[in-house]
Amino acid sequence: TLSHKLKEKYKKDGRLPWIICGCAFVSNAIVYGMDCSFGEMVESIAEDFDSTIDNVAWIGSVHSSTQYIAAFISSMAATRFGFGKIISTGVLMSTTGVCLSLLTNSVSTLVVTYGILGGIGLGLIYAPGSIICSYHFKKRRSLATGIAICGSGVGIVLVSELLNLINKRHGWKGCMTFCACLCPMNCLLAAITLLLPEEEGKQELCEDSNSQTQSVSWKVHTCN
Repeated sequence: TLSHKLKEKYKKDGRLPWIICGCAFVSNAIVYGMDCSFGEMVESIAEDFDSTIDNVAWIGSVHSSTQYIAAFISSMAATRFGFGKIISTGVLMSTTGVCLSLLTNSVSTLVVTYGILGGIGLGLIYAPGSIICSYHFKKRRSLATGIAICGSGVGIVLVSELLNLINKRHGWKGCMTFCACLCPMNCLLAAITLLLPEEEGKQELCEDSNSQTQSVSWKVHTCN
């Protein structure tokens, strides 16, 4: 099977882990980009629903808060159930939430669909996408993690500019459609993590942490 072949070719710091790093880069770009770019749609939503900007701003606030709360939970769940399953769940929830947002007819409904459902979905992707490189790299762990995290900055710039252009031509529903197309792209990260081993990486990461802790304890004991 494909999974068996990939596991045979898998090697720490090898080609496959760098593919994971690239997918994590894209994933972070999407998650951070969507989270930080909701402001581009605020005026368009307020005008369409004849509401105030203050009320519409609640959608983005709820989205960000639920995303980071879900990220806290997903970081613990990923170590127990695996990154692939948690990311897949996040992809499904975020895509569903954004697609349902296209069918809403009120600000309060958007708070539920985009704010809560979409926020939780992206939150389940956020933490695994930030820490996954630690499990597949050893010698170049810091470099790989840094590259993956850099995706957040790239996403904030690119997604906000693209949403600004789309909003001018097609309104907030055009922006939501674009976001609905972005969310499934996180399946790239979910798919490859489901095919590659994680248990070995978890064990080695724990061993590295224990060795560092013992080293620090030895230095403190020596100084005393």
